[in-house]
Amino acid sequence: MADDDEDRWRRPCLSQCEEAAYSLNVDSNDDNMESADHSIVSTDGHPESELCTCNGSVDIKGNPASKKHTGTWRACYSILGGEFCGSLAYYGVGTNLVSYLTKVQKQSNVAAASNIASWQGTCYLTPLLGAFLADSYWGRHRTIVISLTIFTSGMVLLTLAAVIPASIHTSEISHQDALNSLGLLLTALGLGGIWPCVPTFGADQLDDTDGTEKVQKELYYNWYYFAVNGGFFFASTLLVYVQDNWGWGWGFGIPTLFSVIGIAGFLACMKIYRYQRPGGSALTRICQVFVAAIRKVHLDVPIDSALLYETPGKESAIVGSRKLMHTEGLRFFDRAATISSSNETTADVPSPWKLCTVTQVEELKILARMLPVLLAGIIFNTAEALFPLFVEQGQVMDNYMYGFSIPPASLTTFNCLCILILAPCYNKVLMPMVSRITGIKRGLSEALSYNALVSEWFLLCFLWFQLQWWRW
Repeated sequence: MADDDEDRWRRPCLSQCEEAAYSLNVDSNDDNMESADHSIVSTDGHPESELCTCNGSVDIKGNPASKKHTGTWRACYSILGGEFCGSLAYYGVGTNLVSYLTKVQKQSNVAAASNIASWQGTCYLTPLLGAFLADSYWGRHRTIVISLTIFTSGMVLLTLAAVIPASIHTSEISHQDALNSLGLLLTALGLGGIWPCVPTFGADQLDDTDGTEKVQKELYYNWYYFAVNGGFFFASTLLVYVQDNWGWGWGFGIPTLFSVIGIAGFLACMKIYRYQRPGGSALTRICQVFVAAIRKVHLDVPIDSALLYETPGKESAIVGSRKLMHTEGLRFFDRAATISSSNETTADVPSPWKLCTVTQVEELKILARMLPVLLAGIIFNTAEALFPLFVEQGQVMDNYMYGFSIPPASLTTFNCLCILILAPCYNKVLMPMVSRITGIKRGLSEALSYNALVSEWFLLCFLWFQLQWWRW
């Protein structure tokens, strides 16, 4: 009987979602498209006042997610608030960590910078493991909850390491070192599940098959980055002042408290979230496309994309994902979906290492098109690794201004302050202005071009001033 109820729930949604997907694919560039009415019909034949999503998301009970009672910005606000708390906790530790290691742990500047670089490197490597676990086994929500718990445990240990020397008179410093090292390790492991899952889990709250919510999803990422830098700003101003003037017990205890608040707020809104089921490892699917395409390097890709292999029916072979339409470009990978013989499709489920679906190939194409953006981020992350050097330089500078002592770690504030100012300007000023010029509602391509030109101009000016300084 339960299965009949679930089928009665799902069947109208699948029909409406098929129509919405068709209209979305017919005119994917139409910014004025309207969302389909995904009504759920009751047993007596009268429509109920319910709408369901078409991107495969479900609610906390496993039913198709209601568009009225789940997701949208009310769920995103909770996620953005939790991200603000988590960002404040992370930067509350990392921004001024070099001062803690040199002043409290009595490490040399070289040793402290080396240890921080190792910690940051671990923080950026663990997301590979967290993303794999979220996609393959746990799902994003469970991964976030587990990771937040691990991260908060590490914050508690760091706070204890900072409090123990002041409250317990002991000649053994090894206890403090052990707590400090274990705390930093746990925070790095926790970030491995937080960083890759929180932004995507927030995006899951907005259905990209709905025209209105699709536009809001593009804005969500801007506000997500705004929340991250908002936490960074408070950590690099108020928290570093507390750490330098009130002690490290308060300096680590406050971000620990914010981390606990972030967990509580995140768990309190579980009923209004939209969830995506784990769809298997994306890395495995990418490798399958590579292997299948190389095996068929001698084949010609058919001109008609309808001849490429795709699973029959409405749903994608990837659990929790919808089908992706074929796109032009990167045709080499289309060989993975090219049917070379009838033997490949005689089996119920062809071997994905020999024949891949169009959706699977399009996943790889999306990643390949993002590589230039990802590679451009290397420069920024390389500069971020030098932040401890900025703090060390600030420690030997005259940091008094109008009788007020500016914490050396506040030198990193200018980076996030620019983002806090420019992110809203991008949405409220730059985008509307470019849209009027180009006639495109989003004006994204032109905006990126203008941003690139402005960035290059500032870079050339900086290099020119540096050259003049060296000559002088």
